[in-house]
Amino acid sequence: MQIEPVQAARARGLQLGPVLLTLPAGAAMLVFFVAPIAIFVVYSFLTAQLYDVSRPFTLGAYRSALDSELNRTLARNSIEIGLLSALCSVALA
Repeated sequence: MQIEPVQAARARGLQLGPVLLTLPAGAAMLVFFVAPIAIFVVYSFLTAQLYDVSRPFTLGAYRSALDSELNRTLARNSIEIGLLSALCSVALA
């Protein structure tokens, strides 16, 4: 006796309905979240000039951000405020 593919999937307990229902949400996540982040990552490695972003790919933007004293100060302040607010939240809970 030949079993149809859909009936065989149902016999194994595999249901395609829930998977198919998540496809539009998954596509929206790719379009609105993953694609912009990927573009941002690619642009972060490009060379910046006045009103232009072009090749070659470099780490210059990251190097200048990590070498900046201002950025270190801002990062330290952010970490301190985050830890303090987390400590207060745990203490009050």
